[in-house]
Amino acid sequence: MKHKHHIYLIPGFFGFTNLGGIRYFAHVQEYLAEACRTRGQDVEITTVNTHPTASVRKRTERLAVAISQTTSHPDQPVHLVGHSSGGLDARLLATPGLNIDTGIDVEGIAKRIRTVVTVSTPHYGTPLAEFSQVLMGKHLFRILVLMTIHVLRFGRVPISAFLKLGAAFVRLDDIFGFNKTVADQVYKELLGDFSPERQKAVQRFLADMQVDQALFTQLTPEGIDLFNASATDRPDVRYGCVITSTKSHGLSEFVDVGLDPYAQA
Repeated sequence: MKHKHHIYLIPGFFGFTNLGGIRYFAHVQEYLAEACRTRGQDVEITTVNTHPTASVRKRTERLAVAISQTTSHPDQPVHLVGHSSGGLDARLLATPGLNIDTGIDVEGIAKRIRTVVTVSTPHYGTPLAEFSQVLMGKHLFRILVLMTIHVLRFGRVPISAFLKLGAAFVRLDDIFGFNKTVADQVYKELLGDFSPERQKAVQRFLADMQVDQALFTQLTPEGIDLFNASATDRPDVRYGCVITSTKSHGLSEFVDVGLDPYAQA
């Protein structure tokens, strides 16, 4: 009997499934569905609703519960695709003998995993996590998240927001003393471009981030070093790792961009 394959898309750091109409895995689900269909594979693709900044352990618990709630047959193969820290969630769930408190048969679920694909996952940690732990970093991180959502929705961030944020870094007392007023101004300006309904969705999302921020600590190089000591590969699972890189920028590229401040940023 040919069983349906289940593919789970796992969002990464400050990830979401659908944020006021903005989809985290935009086009990915459709692309995978079409690719599998042309190969004669019966698949069901699910985007996992993980907590944006909770610990890898808690995010993995949600992943396990999502799989248990969306598969009906114990022989149905499971495939995990994790972006950014979502790749860590996938690796942890596939680890033999994993002990997490979910009330379900986690090992039974893990035995059904056939493939784990990680995309731009910080397998050795990231220094950005260390920056986000400082007081100023946490407030700026909120703006960074909002800027990212803004770009997803409108394609670019208002240059006035960049100028206000840049002005804060010009003054040393803003850097070392932290000017919260500037951060609030940028935040309000960015949020003001959304509809009232989407503003509420974004605010709820950012509020969730304030409740649990354990992932900040775990994504440091030191935190991931400990993670790698405990998260081991499952022998019968095929692993794939997709990495991304960019070349170093030189003077010629800045000249090619021109005088557009947004493009330079």
